[in-house]
Amino acid sequence: MSTDGLPTLLKAHAQLAQSRILDAVMAVLDDPDGNALTVREVARRARVSERTVFRHFASRSDLARAAEPRVRQRLAGLVPPATLDELFGYAELLFPVLEENQHLVRSLLGSEFGREVLSNERRNRRVNLQRLLQATAPNAPTTALESTATSIRLLLSGTSWRFHRDECGLSLEQTIARVSHSVRALVEQLNARAG
Repeated sequence: MSTDGLPTLLKAHAQLAQSRILDAVMAVLDDPDGNALTVREVARRARVSERTVFRHFASRSDLARAAEPRVRQRLAGLVPPATLDELFGYAELLFPVLEENQHLVRSLLGSEFGREVLSNERRNRRVNLQRLLQATAPNAPTTALESTATSIRLLLSGTSWRFHRDECGLSLEQTIARVSHSVRALVEQLNARAG
């Protein structure tokens, strides 16, 4: 018996198992019934043992890092704004995508696992936003830049979308209008502080 193809076959099997596990993670996150994302639930949906999940992903953090590209793909098209005009119109791009993926977004926002998945993305968005604001208002104090970037990042987030839609009872269009207005006002305040 030839063993030439054995490593390739084992790699293909491992990739298939990882793919099934990550598909199961996305299915749990997208479940409108709000099943908690546990290794047991992921294993059940992937039709593998919990041990198999841990063989491929040593920890929940590893599983969260592996799921991050799939989450990003589901929320595709959300390239961070590179100009002020893009920043002012970003809510019009972001919130409809969040609305279309509301079960996934709510699961991500409401779970420790989801916060792990989103943590790198949040940090990158804040840094990109600070750079954009620095270019817009180069003479603004650092603390003003940082606080404005943090406020805008919060406004242009799933948390803000959920708050405006659920807590305030606003329509999607009203949410977009209010957030866009607030982002513009924050940038104007920053420019005024920059002199």
